[in-house]
Amino acid sequence: MKIASLGAGKMASALLRAFVRSGVCAGADLRIASKTPASRLALADELGATACESAPEAVAGSDLVLVAVRPPDVLPLLAEVGGGLGEKLVVSIATGIPLAAFESAAPQARVFRAMPNTPVEVGAGTTAIVAGTRIRPGDAEIVRSLFSSTGEVVDVLESQMHAVTALSGSGPAYFFLFIEALADAGVAMGLSRDVAQRLAVSTARGSAELAFQTGRHPTLLREKVTSPGGTTAAALAVFESGALRGLVQEALRAAANRSEALSKS
Repeated sequence: MKIASLGAGKMASALLRAFVRSGVCAGADLRIASKTPASRLALADELGATACESAPEAVAGSDLVLVAVRPPDVLPLLAEVGGGLGEKLVVSIATGIPLAAFESAAPQARVFRAMPNTPVEVGAGTTAIVAGTRIRPGDAEIVRSLFSSTGEVVDVLESQMHAVTALSGSGPAYFFLFIEALADAGVAMGLSRDVAQRLAVSTARGSAELAFQTGRHPTLLREKVTSPGGTTAAALAVFESGALRGLVQEALRAAANRSEALSKS
């Protein structure tokens, strides 16, 4: 499959690297267009792809078009390439931009929205996908297969995409913040920065892997670590007294509201 990437930013780069690394796409089958020449040239050189000077040029030689530009740039981009999309498969990872905007600008295109997150770069990503109204039999399997090469894939309703953006799209940043906080607390208690960070990262990784592999509810896993009156119980009591759960809900609502605002801008 020949893929055109309209955009060469962090997420687009992570996805294209994962596609090539997993073997679902060869570097020679990638066409990359970006408003930033240095970005498209560097990524094309890294992957053995073709750097295109314009979005229409990239689209012309492709089977699937990945729209990976900033939300404010989507509508101008569609105005530039809409007619050239024809009946191609189009996958947008632009936050907040609805399927209707793409289907209006490209009346024959088979459009999907996807919300991946940054761990796709190491094959541990999570991507939510939603299909447009004109997809053909087999299209969903193609898109799922593409993103399955980067990690987990879930199907959602378009009305749920703001929540997906808040939870898994932005989610890695929340965990990185918590890892930072754990490491900082370890340093404050006398651990070296290197040891504290290694412990925090390894603990986060192991905990996530345990939850993933066993499929057990997080409550059960938490209870297995928590002895009555023990050290873990003492720490969890502090989190609960600080209303951690409410704070998480408030944070995700703020992210979802921002995603919704972007869809209307």
